[in-house]
Amino acid sequence: NWGTKWPDYNTEIVYGDEPEPYSIYITFSTAWSPPENGIAAVAKLFPELEFSLYAYECGIGYQCGYEFRNGELISNWEHDYFGDRGG
Repeated sequence: NWGTKWPDYNTEIVYGDEPEPYSIYITFSTAWSPPENGIAAVAKLFPELEFSLYAYECGIGYQCGYEFRNGELISNWEHDYFGDRGG
């Protein structure tokens, strides 16, 4: 359960390059909210990996971020979002 209204869509996977060759970046869209519950569950399954989730919702002007290390949430933030729709 990702904790979102619908599953992800427009998903793209980009494998890291210099200077972070061991990183994987996954971009996707979800409905109504970021999948913070899903990322937290995956972080607990793989505590040897670090996870970051950054999200924005341009309709209500909201952005947030979550960082996980050792399977635990180590930081999170929320701010207003002032970007154009789609960016």
